[in-house]
Amino acid sequence: MLNYEHYNGLTVCKLFSESTGMTFYGEARCHEEDMSNYDPLVGEQIATARAHIALLRYCKNSLKNIAVNQKHLLDCATHSKKFNPKSNEYRLLKRNFYQTMDDLQSIEEEIRFNQDYLKYYIGHH
Repeated sequence: MLNYEHYNGLTVCKLFSESTGMTFYGEARCHEEDMSNYDPLVGEQIATARAHIALLRYCKNSLKNIAVNQKHLLDCATHSKKFNPKSNEYRLLKRNFYQTMDDLQSIEEEIRFNQDYLKYYIGHH
């Protein structure tokens, strides 16, 4: 859910994520010399992009923590006396770890894409 607030050249976007139960903020300021050209829609676009990047960074940090825990679990399993690399449980743990790493890479790419889009958008407005 998105909510916008406008204050004298400042646009604030509040992005509520139902999956995390958290609110992420993005803001856009119009430079004092450009106040005559202030467009709230441009401010909303920039603020939304920044809030979305904040959400993606939160997801990235959460996935990093999950990956660290999964890696630790895999390491513990391999050091066990009863370790069997062909067991279904170990294969499942390993598959989940690789999936988490793929998700992490995808989110990092999404962050870079959104940052590049934001740079382009700001440069052309």
